[in-house]
Amino acid sequence: MDQDTLVKEQIDAGAEYVTKLDQVLPLTAAFWLKTTLDGRWYLYVAPEQMRTGTGVGLAARPVMQVARELQDPNINPLFTVKLVASDDPLTLAALDYLQLYGGTKPVRVDAPVFGDRAIEGAYLYPLLAAAQGKPA
Repeated sequence: MDQDTLVKEQIDAGAEYVTKLDQVLPLTAAFWLKTTLDGRWYLYVAPEQMRTGTGVGLAARPVMQVARELQDPNINPLFTVKLVASDDPLTLAALDYLQLYGGTKPVRVDAPVFGDRAIEGAYLYPLLAAAQGKPA
């Protein structure tokens, strides 16, 4: 798959994955991001309970399990998905963009900087129930 462009299959697979993951591991935000350093697209998921300095141990199991259940070649928890803290600068940047545009629709970001990283692009999924302060 072309890593220069985020394609519809990745976006759709990510949406399904994020929806199912949020049911077992409430998420603050979820977004595709291509940093200039990485040079490829990764799906970042920010578990609500994961803060900077806390391990990924509790989050890793549901991340793997949901990916196994979906069996989608566009979502590989070992090579595609990255866990990020809910208070990480990337997560906070995603929330800022989503709130700026209402939070109910996906947002594409073509800015040169996102959070604390130089990027080539980002695709943000709409705000999840937890991030909106609503019950799921």
